[in-house]
Amino acid sequence: MGKPLVRTGRAVVLSTAVNIGMAVAGAAAGVILARGLGAEDRGHLAAVMAWYAISLVVAEIGQSASLTYWVANRPAERATYVSTARLLMLALSLVVAGLGLLFADVLAAGSDEVALTYRIVFLGCILNAAGAPTMYAMQATSIAVWNVLRAVQPLLYLIVIVVLFATERLTLITAAVAVLVSVGAQLLTATVVGGRYGLRRHAVTKSAVNDLSRYGAAYSSYAVPATLAVQYDRVLLSWSVGAQQLGQYAVAITVAQLSKPFATAIASVVFPRFSSFSGTERARVSTENRTIWVTVAATGAALALVGILGAPLVPLVFGPDFAEAVPLIWLLLPAMLVRGVNDVIAMVLRGRGLPARAAVAQLAVLVAGAIGLAAFVGVWGIGAAPVVLAIAELIGLAVSSSLLWRVRRRAAQLEEKTS
Repeated sequence: MGKPLVRTGRAVVLSTAVNIGMAVAGAAAGVILARGLGAEDRGHLAAVMAWYAISLVVAEIGQSASLTYWVANRPAERATYVSTARLLMLALSLVVAGLGLLFADVLAAGSDEVALTYRIVFLGCILNAAGAPTMYAMQATSIAVWNVLRAVQPLLYLIVIVVLFATERLTLITAAVAVLVSVGAQLLTATVVGGRYGLRRHAVTKSAVNDLSRYGAAYSSYAVPATLAVQYDRVLLSWSVGAQQLGQYAVAITVAQLSKPFATAIASVVFPRFSSFSGTERARVSTENRTIWVTVAATGAALALVGILGAPLVPLVFGPDFAEAVPLIWLLLPAMLVRGVNDVIAMVLRGRGLPARAAVAQLAVLVAGAIGLAAFVGVWGIGAAPVVLAIAELIGLAVSSSLLWRVRRRAAQLEEKTS
């Protein structure tokens, strides 16, 4: 028992370190983008990237979790699962990218530059479908290699943004091109490295299609609402407030999310282990609870540092034009804490093979948040958004905790009957 715990601990530490590095790279890119684009274009870019994130999760049809789950359970068939997932993702990604290209003018509200920016990033869906399955499978194959591979994109994106800024060529359009370049480089690297771990092209099988589609569809019912629950605020605010205010909010989100690496690292490491867990229900519940409380402690400590040290430095780092982001950061911290806990509880449910249950909580967050933003932002302004987010996340926590309790009770009863 001791050795698996040590290995898990080391993996969590490594994943946390990589997540922190990625968060720092993302924050640094955010600083340069804010200084190079200004508040208004930074707001436009925030809306573009929110829609891009939504399009990716729709186009992947749940394969990010489905591949990890099946490769963790059937490692000998990992090449088959990767090839099958790639085919499934490419089919839907072409549709999603096509719709994005078609409706770019509507999303851009008449701006030719913003419309072109949308079209460029939507092409990233196709790139993602071609290379991401290898990344997903690697999470269950080698956590160390997976961590290295996923760090490629944010680091390369930062480098490209720095070069563009230094040469005075940083615009909305070149920032979008930087996304494609960094994503393409990451996925090409993953494909090359994955070949060394047996993740080469393989025949697509009907059984793999059924396995991946079944789990993927169930996970999509969680992942799509979950992504919307993270991005819906920027999407809705892009329609209800000016681009300059959205730019302030985007900077606040960038800083507040510096706490995210801890919850993300814990969830990404323990998910493959929970997916293949074979102990008693009592041992499983104990491990799950320990994971949740570690998340609360780590995320809370990180948020305290962000609020005390990070927020006051925003006008100095991002520029005086973003001073209005400081109070928004403080207001966002409670929502980020609860969101981190919700993410780990969702991972626990997915690790039990119940991704659809996790979707219920995310739908509650999405509905409550959307209603709250529509009702209060117009009255109280942008400052109402973080408060609405916190209330919505608390509602989601109540729902997810109730669902987990019911799942555990049924599992314990079933174990008792069969023992």
